Amino acid sequence: MGIPFDDFLDALESAGSKVKRRGDKAKAQCLAHDDKMASLSVKAGDDGRVLVRCFAGCDVSAIAASVRWEVKDLFPHDDDGKRGKRAPLPVTVEALAANKKLPVEFLRSLGLRDEGNYVVIPYLNLEGEEVARKHRTALKAKEGSFWQGEGGIYAYGVWRLADARKRRELVLVEGESDCWTHWHHGFPALGLPGADSGATLYPEYLNHIDRIFIVREPDKGGDTFVEGISKRLASYGWKGTARVVRFPAAKDTNDLHRQDPEKFVQLMEIFGLSDFTGHQGEDVRKAQLENAIFLSFK
Repeated sequence: MGIPFDDFLDALESAGSKVKRRGDKAKAQCLAHDDKMASLSVKAGDDGRVLVRCFAGCDVSAIAASVRWEVKDLFPHDDDGKRGKRAPLPVTVEALAANKKLPVEFLRSLGLRDEGNYVVIPYLNLEGEEVARKHRTALKAKEGSFWQGEGGIYAYGVWRLADARKRRELVLVEGESDCWTHWHHGFPALGLPGADSGATLYPEYLNHIDRIFIVREPDKGGDTFVEGISKRLASYGWKGTARVVRFPAAKDTNDLHRQDPEKFVQLMEIFGLSDFTGHQGEDVRKAQLENAIFLSFK
C-alpha cells in the first residue's frame, strides 16, 4: 500500500513551496493562492490519507490541483499505481535545493543544471575534468537517479579532495546530497554511489588522508557500506584510523541537516566529527564513544 504523505510534501517542494517537516506533520506555503505566511497545514492521517487545511480558506481540490494531484491522490493507493497515478513533476535545481534545504546557488556552483525535466549532476576527476553525469529525475535519488551513457560508475566529489588532503581527514558517505550537505558546512566529503560500491574508492583518493569518518545509514545497506569500505582500505594497505558514525534519529547526513540546519555543525560534534571544529567538551567526548565505532588500519 502506497502512503502519499511524503509524496505530497515532495510535490509541494518541487513546485516551489517552502515546507517545514516535523515527523508526520508539516507546514507549507499554499500554492493555491499567493501565500506569504505558510498557511497550509499537512498531516498524515491514521488511515494513511493526507490531511490538508489552508487557513486562508482554499478548498482541498484546489490545494491538490496546485501540484497536479486530484483529491483521490491524497488517499492511500495500491503499489501497482491503480490509484494515485500522476504525471511526475519536472525536477529542477531550485526544487532539489528546497527539498535538501541547501542554497540553490551553492548547488549551481557545483555544476548542477536543469535540462528538460531533470537535473544534470556532473562528476569530475582529480584534474577537474568531467568523466560522467547523473540525471536526477526525482527529489529522492532512489526514486530517480541514472547514469548517462554506458560508462563506469564513479565516486562523487573527487575534484574537491585537495581540501581533505590539507586537513588529512575525509568523510565518506553514500551519494551526492550528503556530499552537498557536508561541503556546505565546511566538511570535506566523498560520496560513493551506493552501499555496495566500495570498489569506487581508489588508493590515490586517500593520499595524505590519516583519518576517515564513515557515515553508516541505519539499514542493512549501512552494514554493507561499512564492510565494503573496510575491506577496500585493508586491501591496499591504507594506514590510518576510520571512525564509523551513526545518527540514531536520522537516515543520513542530509536528513540530519534538514531537521535543524542551524545546529548541524554542533550535531556533527556530538556524533564524532568534532575534530573538524577544533574543540570539544566532556559531553561531546562521551557521546562520541557511545555513537562511534573505531577501525584501525596499520
